[in-house]
Amino acid sequence: MTQPDPAAGAVLTGINPVTEAGRMAPKNYDGVLLASFGGPEGQDDVIPFLRNVTRGRGIPDERLEEVSHHYRANGGISPINQQNRELKAALEAELSARGIELPVLWGNRNWTPTFRRHCRTRTTPATADC
Repeated sequence: MTQPDPAAGAVLTGINPVTEAGRMAPKNYDGVLLASFGGPEGQDDVIPFLRNVTRGRGIPDERLEEVSHHYRANGGISPINQQNRELKAALEAELSARGIELPVLWGNRNWTPTFRRHCRTRTTPATADC
């Protein structure tokens, strides 16, 4: 809803959710969820991981073996998990330094730790519908 401001000749807008400082008003959060794709953490994880990624597409294991060399060349390890561990630690440290007490959870779509694990173990409103 807009209204003219006769004194300034300008148009004023209705209620703005942004405070005068240009920031959103504080909200309560249950935690921070670091969401990721996930990746294998060893040679034995490669094919099961690729099965998760391609689930429901009917891709045979023979084709997955052909693709697996990308991971196997690096010991079956994807760098994304270590990067997420480092990011999670940095987020936890920054939140703590600012006096913000929130859990930082890390969940992957295709490999452990998965979102479902956090949804089963958390009982906050934010995770009630996982």
